[in-house]
Formats: sequence, C-alpha cells, structure tokens
Amino acid sequence: MNDKVVPEILIWILVCGIVCVQVYIFMLIMKKIDQFKNIFPVAKRFYTVKVYIPEDSIANIEVAEVMDNLKRYSRTPESQHDLEEVDSIVVNN
Repeated sequence: MNDKVVPEILIWILVCGIVCVQVYIFMLIMKKIDQFKNIFPVAKRFYTVKVYIPEDSIANIEVAEVMDNLKRYSRTPESQHDLEEVDSIVVNN
C-alpha cells in the first residue's frame, strides 16, 4: 500500500506545481494586457478629418503642416480652384 501512496503524492505535487506556474503566467499576461489598454487615450477623444492634398505635393508634405493648416486642406476639391488633380488622405487628430 505504501508503494501506491508515494507515486500519487508525487503526481499531486507535480500537478500543483504546473497549476501554480500556469496561474503565475496568467497573472503576468493579465498585467501586460492592462498596461497595453492604458497606452492609448480614450478613443472618444479622437476624430477623423478628410483632407485634400495635391498629388504632386503629397510626398513632400508633413503631417504637422496639414494639422497646422487644417482649414486649408479640409476644403472640398471644388473650392480649390488652383488644383486640377486631388488625392485625399485621412488624418487622425
């Protein structure tokens, strides 16, 4: 009878050890998920603006310039008389 008790105890110790390791890893992952959730601010603070940028200047223009002159770039293409071909990009603020 003593021969059966020792292997059972070892199995239980091994199972408990594995469960403890799994709980530890679970806690680490949950902590990382919580940290990731806090990286980005509240999504309600963001909005989308459609801007129109001439095709020839889209490679040279900086996002900061577009954001600083948002009124200039957010007009419809019909209201920009000097632009013949216009591509649009979406900039998030």
